[in-house]
This record gives sequence, structure tokens and C-alpha cells, in this order.
Amino acid sequence: MLVRTCAALAAICLVSSAAAAQDAAQPQAATEPAKEKKICRAMTPTGSIMAKRKCMTKAEWAKFNAENERQAENFRDRRNQGGGMSSTQ
Repeated sequence: MLVRTCAALAAICLVSSAAAAQDAAQPQAATEPAKEKKICRAMTPTGSIMAKRKCMTKAEWAKFNAENERQAENFRDRRNQGGGMSSTQ
């Protein structure tokens, strides 16, 4: 009789602890935002032969590319206006 009572009590504890653990895990997963996938590119700095990996999200790469394009456009505009770097002055 004592063995059956202990076995029943152990089974109840296992079921209740498993249910409590499952309930505790669900809210945590629901509150965490989904992580964006990182995209890595090999970047070789000017003057170097060693490429370095740079990893960013898709949105960060879009911002990076837009900034580079803006700087290149600015350089082209200055060069066309005569304000860029030139060897003759």
C-alpha cells in the first residue's frame, strides 16, 4: 500500500512539474523577437590584400550600401564641379 502511494505521489509530481515547465517556457518564447539572419561579406580595405568578414542584417546592409552610394555620388559631383582632388592646381 505504501509503495502504491509513493508511486502515485511521484507520478503526480512529475506531471505537475512538466506542465509547469511547459507553461513557463511558452511566455518566454512569445516575448522574444525573432532574430534577423546575418549576411556576411568579404570586404578588402583599400591598401590591403587581406579580406575581412563583415556580417550585418539585410536592413543594415541596405543602409551601408545607401551611405556608400551617397558618398560616391558626392565625390562625383565635387569632381565634376572642379572641387574634387586633382593633381593640377
